Amino acid sequence: MAERSYKVVTRKIEYWCDQCDSSAMKLVGSTPKAKWEHPDRPMWRHWCPLCEANVNLDNQYPLYRYEYMENQ
Repeated sequence: MAERSYKVVTRKIEYWCDQCDSSAMKLVGSTPKAKWEHPDRPMWRHWCPLCEANVNLDNQYPLYRYEYMENQ
């Protein structure tokens, strides 16, 4: 099988605080959850360094996604 190369763009996705909307949330770590809350996937605890709000999210932020560049 022959190798092929493609240009990609990396996108950084941050989750901004829902309370103060002034800072990106920082990852604290995984959090225990009740068995009836999404037993098939982990939740990740994040906190805001400005207002100190805490939230549990399905993804770890910042999140990085790769997009292929067409016709490059």
